[in-house]
Amino acid sequence: MSTTKRWKFLLFLSLMGGVPMLSGCGEAPKQPQAPLVRGVLTTAADCAGLGTLSVETCAKAIEMAVAEHEAHAPSYPSLKVCEKAEGVDKCERTDTKGYRPRLMAFIVTMTDPPVAAPLYPTPKGEAGFRTANNSLLLSEDESLTFSRPARAAAEMQASKGGGGYKF
Repeated sequence: MSTTKRWKFLLFLSLMGGVPMLSGCGEAPKQPQAPLVRGVLTTAADCAGLGTLSVETCAKAIEMAVAEHEAHAPSYPSLKVCEKAEGVDKCERTDTKGYRPRLMAFIVTMTDPPVAAPLYPTPKGEAGFRTANNSLLLSEDESLTFSRPARAAAEMQASKGGGGYKF
């Protein structure tokens, strides 16, 4: 084998031998993601009090949750029908003279942008709230951060045997 061919062959081998070593380069090690902070809150000030978002950012998220509540909460023609479905003292009057479940608090997920959803009284008077799809968010759930006013509202409705807390 000539010297030129030998050098080309050695160069080829060295390049091929380095490919497996380089295959892991360029990829950053995966950082463990911090768990999402989810707060059960009653106001934008409660939300900002968690220290992650500004009052203005929280207010925008909560405004969207109120709009969702107004547009999609179940509607009932009378208080009697609403209370039969939702429970005694768990209804509020709408601007169209109907009734719907009382908006009690918000669940806010601290993302960018934050996402908020309306919360309603629990069906059996548990200390907590329920979502629009009936998932329970109880005050004993350590994965949630309850603001003091939200915790007070949750406990008040529980102490009333399931009746809603009127703000």
